[in-house]
Amino acid sequence: MDNMHSQIGIREYIAIALALSVTKVTDDIPSLLFQRAENSAWMIPLLSGIIMIIPIYLLIKMVMDNEKHCFFEVIQDACGKVVGKGLLFFLWILLTIIIIIISATYVDIITSMYFFKTPHIVIYAAFLFICGYGAMKGIQSIGSVIWLGIFPIAFAWLLTIILSFSNGSIDFLFPILGPGIQEIMNQSTMKVAIYIDFLFLAFLATYVNKAKHFKKGTWTAFIIVILQLTIAITSYIVLFDYKPVQLLNYPYHEAIRFAHIGFLQNLELFFSLFGQ
Repeated sequence: MDNMHSQIGIREYIAIALALSVTKVTDDIPSLLFQRAENSAWMIPLLSGIIMIIPIYLLIKMVMDNEKHCFFEVIQDACGKVVGKGLLFFLWILLTIIIIIISATYVDIITSMYFFKTPHIVIYAAFLFICGYGAMKGIQSIGSVIWLGIFPIAFAWLLTIILSFSNGSIDFLFPILGPGIQEIMNQSTMKVAIYIDFLFLAFLATYVNKAKHFKKGTWTAFIIVILQLTIAITSYIVLFDYKPVQLLNYPYHEAIRFAHIGFLQNLELFFSLFGQ
């Protein structure tokens, strides 16, 4: 990993890992978790994260044992040339689908929640331009920019959570087990895909300046994402109760509309700037 020309440190890597994963807090993933888990939906990201510990451990071990090779080569060495290329092609298709879904979701969020009169194609074109420009600047620039922006984003998210708990009712969390232990375990197993982004992080391993930084950064980001998803979904239950959340496409953006501090009302502009 030390002979690559463009490399990032652990701070930039963690920032990129968080940027890839924590968007699930603000899109429609929380609403999907509520459909079957009801008021116990907050347990799903926690239990799914526990289930994913072993796969992520094995993934990191594979990368660490082959730190001088990129993940493309590791897959081909482990699975054979033909099967390896087939698996890489499948992962490429999967990643393409994920990018399309995520970009379409955020275009819908922006147009439906904030810029009602702006055509979708204009927002999507701006979105692609920003992504393309960032890709041209390289991974070092991307990591540095995200690292600088992570603090105001974290502050806006934390303030949203605090206001949600202060304006909600803790009674909405009961009964704790909701639809029952069996349903909770079934949903936790079925929803492990919410952490699939960590699979693709292995392709960035050769861009991290030290192997130990990749390992430490991956575990740090993974723990943060689990906690953030669990706390965020809990706050949605406390603020809305689970039945209204089942009908909301984007609970986070609805939550910030309820945000107020004393006489300060309509703070959604502040949160929309830093909370997406």
